[in-house]
Amino acid sequence: MINKQLYGDTMKKNNNDMSTINPVYIWLANKNKSLSSGYFSYVNFMKHLCFFNINITDDKIEKVHIGEINNPITRFNKEKISYDKIYKNLIIYNVEDENKNEVSDFFDRKNLIDEYDSGASYKEITIELYVGAERKKHELCINCQLLLNEENNKLYGYFLAVEAKNNKFELSVDDKEIRKEYKQQYIQFKDDMKNDKLTNLPGMSKFNELVYKEIENDRKNKIFKNYKFIYIDVNGFKFFNDSYGFKEGDRFLIYLSNQIRSIFVTKFISRFYDDHFVVCSSDDDVISQVVRLHQAALAYSSDEKLEIKAGIYTMQDYEDDVSGACDKAKLACQHVKNRFDTCYYCYDDSIGQKMRKEHYIVSNIDTALKNGYIEVYYQPIIRNMTGEICSWEALVRWNDPKYGIINPGEFINVLEKARMICKVDVYVINQVIKQYGDRKRNLGDPKPVSINLSRLDFELCDIIGIMDSLRKAYHVPRECIHVEITESILDKDVEFLKGKIKSIQEKGYEVWMDDFGSGYSSFNVLKDYNFDVLKIDMKFLKDFDTNEKSREILVSIVNMAKRLGIGTLAEGVETQAQLDFLRSIGCDRVQGFYYSKPVPYKNTIRMLENKKIAREKNEKVAYYSKLGKINLLSHAPLFNIKEKIYNEMEKSMGIPIAIVEARGNTIRFITANNEFEKMLEMIGQKDSKRMEERYNNDMWESKREIMALALQTKAEGQTKQIDIIENGIMCNFKIDYIDSYDDSNAYLVRVLYVDSELSTLKERMMEADVRFLYSLFACIDSICYEDDRMDNLYLNPVRFHRKSTEGGYRNRMKYVEENLIHEADRKRFREFMELDKLRKRCNKQEKKFIEDMFRIKRGKNKYIWFFIWLIPYSVGNKEFVLACINEVPVIIRNFISGYQKMLGIDLSDVYDDIKLTESEFVKRTEEAYSIYERSFYNRLSIDQEVLRNLLEYSDRGIFWKDTDRRFIDINKKFMEFYNIQSKRDIIGKTDEEMGWHVNPDIAKTDEYRVITEGAVIKNKKINCIVQGSVHDLIIEKRPLYLSGEIVGMIGNFRDVSDSEFGDNNFSTLAITDELTQVLNRRGFGEMLEKYEKEYYRNMADFAIIYIDIDDFKYYNDTFGHQFGDKVLKTVSRILQENHGGRNVIARVGGDEFVIIMKARSMEDVRKLELEIYSEMAEVSEIDSIMCKISVSIGSACYSDSNNISDTIEHADHRMYESKIRKKKIKNSKEKNKE
Repeated sequence: MINKQLYGDTMKKNNNDMSTINPVYIWLANKNKSLSSGYFSYVNFMKHLCFFNINITDDKIEKVHIGEINNPITRFNKEKISYDKIYKNLIIYNVEDENKNEVSDFFDRKNLIDEYDSGASYKEITIELYVGAERKKHELCINCQLLLNEENNKLYGYFLAVEAKNNKFELSVDDKEIRKEYKQQYIQFKDDMKNDKLTNLPGMSKFNELVYKEIENDRKNKIFKNYKFIYIDVNGFKFFNDSYGFKEGDRFLIYLSNQIRSIFVTKFISRFYDDHFVVCSSDDDVISQVVRLHQAALAYSSDEKLEIKAGIYTMQDYEDDVSGACDKAKLACQHVKNRFDTCYYCYDDSIGQKMRKEHYIVSNIDTALKNGYIEVYYQPIIRNMTGEICSWEALVRWNDPKYGIINPGEFINVLEKARMICKVDVYVINQVIKQYGDRKRNLGDPKPVSINLSRLDFELCDIIGIMDSLRKAYHVPRECIHVEITESILDKDVEFLKGKIKSIQEKGYEVWMDDFGSGYSSFNVLKDYNFDVLKIDMKFLKDFDTNEKSREILVSIVNMAKRLGIGTLAEGVETQAQLDFLRSIGCDRVQGFYYSKPVPYKNTIRMLENKKIAREKNEKVAYYSKLGKINLLSHAPLFNIKEKIYNEMEKSMGIPIAIVEARGNTIRFITANNEFEKMLEMIGQKDSKRMEERYNNDMWESKREIMALALQTKAEGQTKQIDIIENGIMCNFKIDYIDSYDDSNAYLVRVLYVDSELSTLKERMMEADVRFLYSLFACIDSICYEDDRMDNLYLNPVRFHRKSTEGGYRNRMKYVEENLIHEADRKRFREFMELDKLRKRCNKQEKKFIEDMFRIKRGKNKYIWFFIWLIPYSVGNKEFVLACINEVPVIIRNFISGYQKMLGIDLSDVYDDIKLTESEFVKRTEEAYSIYERSFYNRLSIDQEVLRNLLEYSDRGIFWKDTDRRFIDINKKFMEFYNIQSKRDIIGKTDEEMGWHVNPDIAKTDEYRVITEGAVIKNKKINCIVQGSVHDLIIEKRPLYLSGEIVGMIGNFRDVSDSEFGDNNFSTLAITDELTQVLNRRGFGEMLEKYEKEYYRNMADFAIIYIDIDDFKYYNDTFGHQFGDKVLKTVSRILQENHGGRNVIARVGGDEFVIIMKARSMEDVRKLELEIYSEMAEVSEIDSIMCKISVSIGSACYSDSNNISDTIEHADHRMYESKIRKKKIKNSKEKNKE
């Protein structure tokens, strides 16, 4: 019988890796105790041997060696046949009938697993086997060793078959390579039986043999001792080696081995490998000895902490399995490895139970998946801005009939260790994709689902290929599947995983990093990988209420992610306070029990209804994704949208920032950071909700100004600023337009400064400014109507005479009215000063103040015209009015004087005939001023500066050329019209080199006439290509003379599509596609006629190129028509920017574009097609939505058919052929994967 102890030791030496087990070791150790090398012939031994090992858990043969025994195994390919089929074939065809059941029981996988669970680890059977065509009978001894592999938690069977009657073999095959291989293995085996070279302690094999002999002798002599196996590991040894080098590491190992010898009272001490030692002792005081060894290790180095961790197993009287005892001691050691309160642990039932449960998980995973014990649960992911569900996370739960609920953290770790986790992940992918159709039917627009993948998925199978094939088979959009990868797996083999992640993203999937912040190298991971979303580990919210550091860390993570353009999602949200905080710092999405725990698929609809969670519309995904990129924590909040350079004034954290959605006449605060809320409280608005109410109820005085400014920034696409005084505090509001959805517009609002927080320099500047502004008025009063109080802030008694009177505001106004105001103006003055209705009057006039002009007495009998402005403001809960008084400026008085002379009217007496409201007064005085202005400018000579301004700001495109028709210079209008970024791009070139004209010969002929004959070309209409569209230009060209000689030419043009030229605009609109601003079908037809005429006039060939967007319907159906329009605009923009300079571009259908290009050959056309394919492939996202644009192209030259209809038909047909060809290639690839 083969010695099972030595069998186990051999596997132990190779880390239980069955692929490295060599049966030579076992046979030599058993048959020849003296290990005499002359007794065996290695080659003949292996030639007569049958050896194979199986993964019992997976029913998979992993290594086979067949000798001369013609075993039926040789008839099968071990890669494609299962162990079950092999042994059943063996039983049916090669074993005598009376032995069939016995052999069947011996090999049966279920029996092997049951026997292992009951404690057995070794089996043996002798059978007679018929082999070969001659049916020659061989008597075989078959041995089986059962072992649980610690690396992957799978049960293996190691089978060895030898002829029972042939114990001596002769050399019959002269194969030098085989001889060399097995001789080396034999020498290695002998070395293993020697002592460790570094510490001179026995190695693993020798230790096991020595201890086994000792126990065997004791049992024979009826001596029973409590043998204790102590497995010793050193914590911190790897770091010690890294810090001080291997030589110093070896010195420590020698030191430790000497300490073990001196502390433990035993002769059985071994160094198994590296920093792992094993002691077998019958001493009762091993625990104190372990503690002493721990202290000795700590004392070795003061710089690097080296700690001993030890597992202790006490062998029972009935046991003799030395290898098994070492395994149990090792398990106890692993149990204490990460604990810091003790250095040892004694093996107990809990460790055994854990081991049995882990074995159960590995053994029953297939059954659990098959019977539905493992189920996919869904947890909603919520858009923080809206509180609506935007996606799900797929999670797994195992409800087992034996153990009940098995924690995911438990079985996932076990399956990863067993390298079987891909079974679960493939199952989850399968379920999620198959349930997509149900979700679409029941939930309308199914939200994306994120699926967790393990590192092993990429190593053990083509997980993305599997997912892609399933997705396509069930017609699931790639945008509906996200991939989550846990941070902890990313610190090894960076290049391998980086390539995998890049491959996933190139296929159009988003990749999220799960549990960010849980590892030791989070920021290194961000440096090495590109992720679409960071899922912030829930541990940061565990002590959220009590630990201020947690908040600061969350702020830093969100800020950093926004700067890197990565989305953020916080896990583990459980309270309203956590939710509010995350919203205030701009965390995009949240997930946690606050909204819902994970629920089975069948309960998802009921959960959403019970929790009243609305579903985000797919059409809004792009809109909210763009808003989610705004960084509420940064001085450059639009960094990832449009700001790459930011104002120096904003280089400080803590700027009040809010995202506001305006719809019609109302607003909604989508989110606002803490600084914005504090700012609102400072100016008396309490918070954003209160501000929202005031605005929507028309109670905010600045509403109209803010709304007008917002519309202006949307129209112009530029940032706008406004200073607003609220509650006596000046704020500078900065507004940016972000995006629109339907009739909703989103804006970013920043408050750059609040006057109570101005810098010292700005305060001094403001004080000086205010003093200067005071001096512009004759009198400034502050009035509190409610308290009947009036305080003078500033008075210039020279300019404004007013006696001091007693009493409050009303008493003083009565005095002013009766004694200072002109009699004809008193009634109007009295109505003007009714302050209780002042705010309503301001709102009615859509201004923050009202003003009027009155005649006020100065001196005894002289009345002077004065302006009075009334400006309402509030301080706290009190309403005040600022009354500013000033005489009408001299220039206006001069205008009035000039105007009355012109009209022959005396304005000083006839007030009622001339209503001096602001608009009427300004209108009439401007008339008078314009007469004065014209006479003034008629006296000026037009010098060089005037000429420069005339050319620069002319509404016509102006150009100069030399006698070779090369551009010398152009004006600003010319550059803007042709979208020329720099004059260097055109100076020195001709029209033909720029490729603008449909028919360049017409322009060329005209210009030669101007230069050679001095001809003047007036109002000549030509067709010109600009950004892919054809424009009709009216052009003039004249010779440029110097000293009577023509030295060049000067010209100008205007585009007849400009609105200022009236009806011409309608003809342009009729041929322009409104959405993309390229030609429409009608414009395309007109241009074809012109190109055809040019072909017959000059034989100038041209090509028609049809371009169709692949799967465009998907974008419309998934994200809405608004996003579909953005896809069309993107394609149009790419075509115009890259090919619009020389070619005509049109949109002739929903997702079809066409290009007309001058073509010398089909090579030119093919080159342009390849460029378009490449340009479209570069698009990775549109408005924060991952989007891979693919197009199909077909083309034809006019000269191939000399007929417009045929050319169009050929190009269109080739485009559809291209589309069909791509689909076939795609389907073929999918079939090959299957």
